[in-house]
Amino acid sequence: MKADAEAMMAEYEAKLAEARANAQAVAKSVADDVNAKTSAAQAKLGEQLTGQLAEAEARIGEAQEAAMA
Repeated sequence: MKADAEAMMAEYEAKLAEARANAQAVAKSVADDVNAKTSAAQAKLGEQLTGQLAEAEARIGEAQEAAMA
């Protein structure tokens, strides 16, 4: 009976370790996906802001030229 209990405990611990490893793999996969999407969104936003800044600087330059004319 003791041998059966020990075998069951060993099997339980093995399954628990497997479940933990699977959970960690899923968590890593989700984190990697979120990081990739976040990086892409930041890059896109950076491009948009750079474009808006260039447009604003151009408008400022035009306004300065018009004010000096």
